[in-house]
Amino acid sequence: MRYLRIRQGISLFKSKAVYDWALPIIISVPATYIGYKYSDGIFSEKGVIGGFQKLLEILVPFYIAALAAVATFARDGLDDPMKGHAATLSVRHAHGDWIEHVLTRRQFICYLFGYLAFLSLVLFVAILFLNLVSQKSGVAAHEIFGEHMQAAKIAVIYIFMLPIWQMIVTTLLGVYFMSERLMVMTESDL
Repeated sequence: MRYLRIRQGISLFKSKAVYDWALPIIISVPATYIGYKYSDGIFSEKGVIGGFQKLLEILVPFYIAALAAVATFARDGLDDPMKGHAATLSVRHAHGDWIEHVLTRRQFICYLFGYLAFLSLVLFVAILFLNLVSQKSGVAAHEIFGEHMQAAKIAVIYIFMLPIWQMIVTTLLGVYFMSERLMVMTESDL
């Protein structure tokens, strides 16, 4: 979860906060509408959230493998600070003071893929659990929410869409960073 506390960039629109929060929040709105309007059931296999379960089955091991690869990858420059605007993380030392720690490329990518592994695992378990609960207590949901059942359905879809799109956007950022940034570093070594 420390990945979300990393700061990089000079302003909101030129920082990683755009990828962590702004884009996922914006994309989640139409995704929620589409999921609500066109899904058979929220958690059914053909439902909007149930469909992500299959994707998560693939992504959890991918993120763990990517984290292990980056953590053990031997490459000159990977342990240097990032170019441009430094990525920083506030770290509390044993005596209680907070210090801004400048991250290396390796640390940033490890935090990124560690966060993605954690998020995808939590989403996978949440979908499994809520799928089970929704199958066993479908009538109870109508009794609890009554006339607000549609609003509750929209809220549940959005609550799942936000971290799913956060995961997708952050994955694209990680893939870009590993392919483009590390390839630039590789080409400059030639």
